[in-house]
Amino acid sequence: MTRLPAITFVIAALGFCGLASALGAENPAPNGRLDLRLCASKPRYICGEPIVLRTMVVNPSQATFTSSHPTIGWRAEDEFGIEIAPGKEGQFKSIWDNEVMRSIKATTPPIEYDDIWTDRHWIPGKIEAGAHYDRVDLLVLPNPGQYRLRATIIEDDKTRFVSPPVSVEVVPLSQAKDSIASQGDQVFATRLGRALVMAHYLQDILGGTGPEGSLNREEFDRVAPTIIEQETPSAFRETVMYADIMDWHVDDHLLQPAIERSKVLAERFIKEYPGSFLLPDVYLTLFWCHVHQKEFDKAAAVRATAVQKFPHASVLWEARQCDLEKFKK
Repeated sequence: MTRLPAITFVIAALGFCGLASALGAENPAPNGRLDLRLCASKPRYICGEPIVLRTMVVNPSQATFTSSHPTIGWRAEDEFGIEIAPGKEGQFKSIWDNEVMRSIKATTPPIEYDDIWTDRHWIPGKIEAGAHYDRVDLLVLPNPGQYRLRATIIEDDKTRFVSPPVSVEVVPLSQAKDSIASQGDQVFATRLGRALVMAHYLQDILGGTGPEGSLNREEFDRVAPTIIEQETPSAFRETVMYADIMDWHVDDHLLQPAIERSKVLAERFIKEYPGSFLLPDVYLTLFWCHVHQKEFDKAAAVRATAVQKFPHASVLWEARQCDLEKFKK
């Protein structure tokens, strides 16, 4: 599988956010604290529809915050993570917790997605005074109900930085009256959602088998154009279009037809979803599409626009660091 170079991700807040505090240790970390805010793109989702989350990490102090870890990314229950609690009174547990995995069956980032080489959305271990980084995560909850979510960073000394919780409701497809029902049942919707999560983290449509798996590329390619072009838009449309943009390589090769398709879809996504949490990733993919088509002036213009619009999006660091002159040689 061909990857874009390592990058980070963001989600735009729609009001479902709050500041964090340091919990779990008698004293704050010696070098200060971090403020965390977790935001959901909306308060209500369909079973199987990816829940889009943005975590904002801010160093409000006058000193550099140095994490115990070289990056803040997904690595089991330390570093950065998401905790989930069912209902209004349920206990918060990491989505990596075995009990949570068995009961809630959340679709999470793949377990190998755990360091700078695989976490496109990593945040530096050294966070300068006043620095602000945003990352975006996708999560599928296949069972209906009310859930509370919060972001956490856990240091080696067990200092815990925890965001205030965000509440979301997940409703069954049968109650949603969504046009996605014309494509399949609840099992289909959940398998589609899992494929969309994998596309976000791995930039690939990785199919599984059975009701616990995700749609494979052949299945996704069959339904994606219909979902995108349906007269009555589905709640899944935004993330389906996004996944189609991200999956811009075919059989481990960067092919011009796939690049051109992703480029056209990315330009369309930017116009149709101006408030999407997923825009920084889309801009980054559009940047690399122009680079691989040797459209360097367009790549530079896309990069400038993205950095101006999303100054805190950590996923854009690789575009910021890219030396276009080297690609011209």
